[in-house]
Amino acid sequence: PWNCGEPRLAATNPATAELLVLLDRMRRVAVTRLAYRNALLLELLALLREATPAARTPLPGTPRENLQRALQFMHQHLAEPLRVAELARVAELSRSRFQHLFQEAVGRSPMGYLRGLRLLYAKEHLRAGRGVAEVAISVGYADVSQFSRFFHEQEGLSPLAWRKRERGAAG
Repeated sequence: PWNCGEPRLAATNPATAELLVLLDRMRRVAVTRLAYRNALLLELLALLREATPAARTPLPGTPRENLQRALQFMHQHLAEPLRVAELARVAELSRSRFQHLFQEAVGRSPMGYLRGLRLLYAKEHLRAGRGVAEVAISVGYADVSQFSRFFHEQEGLSPLAWRKRERGAAG
């Protein structure tokens, strides 16, 4: 469906250019990388929201809209240390209500989702050839050894060994 002779769009402003880049990335993402495609969709939704003037007004929303704000915040502040209390404030919910609704809607705890998101982005950066220290910082780890331990716990390999395996599988 992504390659059905869609018309070429011209970027008339920076926001449109950003949207086109995301759409192009989504078109090229393999179906097996569904989590990455979902992350791109969330970025796309955040950009569309910012492009809509009415969406920028801080009106109280439904719990779903509040959770969406927290998800967008997580994606936009991935490199920063985030806490559940801060995410609950962004969602304009109590901490306990936020955790309950998040678990119900996403199927994971907020911090579990954040760890998964960080791992997803870390893999993308490693595939692109970025250094481990740079990747660690870009996904919210100030300590490279802490990032490497986290990565090894999740993937069973160090970041460098994982990249080597990925390059071998791709080649």
